[in-house]
Amino acid sequence: MTQHKEEIKEETKKEEVKVEPIHPSEQRGGKKKGLLDTCK
Repeated sequence: MTQHKEEIKEETKKEEVKVEPIHPSEQRGGKKKGLLDTCK
């Protein structure tokens, strides 16, 4: 059961990483969005 808990923690961490970059870019008027687009 401990393994299952670790898997869930990793999944939530991945979700946080995906959501985090969107918030700051929106707050700063989408300035960071342009930089992220050029990186892709």
